[in-house]
Order: sequence, then structure tokens, then C-alpha cells
Amino acid sequence: SAVEAQLNINEITKEKSMNEDYVIESLAQEFFNDILKFYPQSASAMGTHDYDELLPEGTPELIEAVRKRKQKLFSDLNDINPDNLSFDGQIDRDALLYTLSLQLFEEETHGRQFSRPIAASEIGQSLYSLFTKEFAPFPERIRRITERIKKIPAYLENTKKLLIDPVAVWVEMAVEE
Repeated sequence: SAVEAQLNINEITKEKSMNEDYVIESLAQEFFNDILKFYPQSASAMGTHDYDELLPEGTPELIEAVRKRKQKLFSDLNDINPDNLSFDGQIDRDALLYTLSLQLFEEETHGRQFSRPIAASEIGQSLYSLFTKEFAPFPERIRRITERIKKIPAYLENTKKLLIDPVAVWVEMAVEE
């Protein structure tokens, strides 16, 4: 009957929408997991403790790898037809596209990552979250803090390579930090 045919079409459309929504969700989760690995101090601050003993590389190569990963995700999201998504999927896609386009614009146009010293604030934040959040017994947190502290000299050396086009006010702020 016509009603049954319409129900089948609605089910197929809903199923396709759910599949496309799943793609959006999978892309976002994969990118989020990458960011946690690239920036372990952020992972710790968000309550993911798989990378507590690490600091980011702090190299131009890391910055470039993250930028390329953002560009790929942006491209992959743009390839998804929003008409094939549920309303929630459309919102998720649009929010991710907006966020990525803003970040890519800031990185590619302003180059803030190469204009301001980041080491002091990144190190402080990376240790603060391990010290103040009671996710494990204190001796275990101290062990993780100690492991992270051991990586500070290499991180400091690497981040020197990032300061290509320093902006005076940002350098002054970093000195005060």
C-alpha cells in the first residue's frame, strides 16, 4: 500500500541519516582523540589520564601535523551532504565546520602559534591539573607530575623553535607568567 511504501521510504531515509550522523560522530571522536594525544596536558585537564606522564612535543612539526589534521577533518565534513543528516547531525556538522574554520583562519592568517611564547603557561597548566584534581591517590599523582617534569627541558628546547615572529606584548606577558 502507499502508506507502507511511505513508511519504508521514511525508514530508509532515517537509516541513511543515522549512518551519516554516525560518520559525523566518528570523525569528531577520532579528531578529539588525536587532540588528546597531541596535547596531553589538555587530556589531563579534561579528566583523561592516559597521557599524564607526557608533555606535547612543542615542535613546528606538531603544529603542522595538527593543522593538516584539522584541514582533513574540515574537508571530510564538507563532503557530507547536510541533507542526509538528522537535525542534530546537521547542527554537529555545522558546529564542527565553524570551529575548524575559525581555528584554521587564526592559525593560517595570524600565525599566533609562532608569535607568542607558550611554554610557561602550558607547563603550569599541565602540572596544575595533575596536582589539583583528585583522580588518583596523591602518591600516584606525584609520580605522574614527576614524569611530566622530567620532560620539561626537551619541551622548552622544542618550543624555542616555535617563536618565529614574536609579538612584543605577547612576549612580555609570557615573561610575567
